[in-house]
Amino acid sequence: MAHREFYDPQGRRWEVWEVRVGGDERTVKPELAGGWLTFESAVEKRRLAPIPSGWNELAADALGELCERAAFVREHGESGLWPRFTG
Repeated sequence: MAHREFYDPQGRRWEVWEVRVGGDERTVKPELAGGWLTFESAVEKRRLAPIPSGWNELAADALGELCERAAFVREHGESGLWPRFTG
């Protein structure tokens, strides 16, 4: 699995890596079945599907452009899980 780091024009450090679905692809949304790129900074996480060919060879500015196109997933620190109801 390829993994890269880059800085966006605002100076934020991002990590980006491929996520591939193993086994039963019915467990993910159809648009994610072929895999996706995850972009993560100290502030947020984003997802881009499908995985662009040759992304791991791109210059930092091109990775930044892909990151801008990626869909927001959540702010850093959010679990992505449903809240627990008490009481």
